[in-house]
Amino acid sequence: MSFGSLTIYPFPAVQYIPLPVATISQGPIPNLNFKTASPLIITSKELKQWQNKLIQEFGLDISRVWSSDSFPILGLNCLVEEVKYRSYFVTMVGKAVSDYYHYFYIPKRYLYKKKLFFELYDRDSAKKIARYSLFMQESIG
Repeated sequence: MSFGSLTIYPFPAVQYIPLPVATISQGPIPNLNFKTASPLIITSKELKQWQNKLIQEFGLDISRVWSSDSFPILGLNCLVEEVKYRSYFVTMVGKAVSDYYHYFYIPKRYLYKKKLFFELYDRDSAKKIARYSLFMQESIG
């Protein structure tokens, strides 16, 4: 048995680890930026590199500090409603929301691979609306 859409979750439900989405902050993007109008996912490794750009171009001053057991994720132009993990894939379901950001974290302890692929699917259409790849020198957990 799957979770519903075979496009989003092609494997049996028992093979996925549901992860809680702990929202840090969310809301309208203060400075509209037409360079990044489609949904975009940025994770912990690159959030620090994006800090200046987020402040200058988007008017977003997100927290630079998070606990060592959390894995922060920033979604631009989207809202993430659920996250499930399987092997190399962090599958997220939500929706595209123009000029909106969602900053949240998931528990880091479940992410045991050195390579992770984040995919955000639209809840209604099952269309992939964003993707992000993370390659680490060492495992995350």
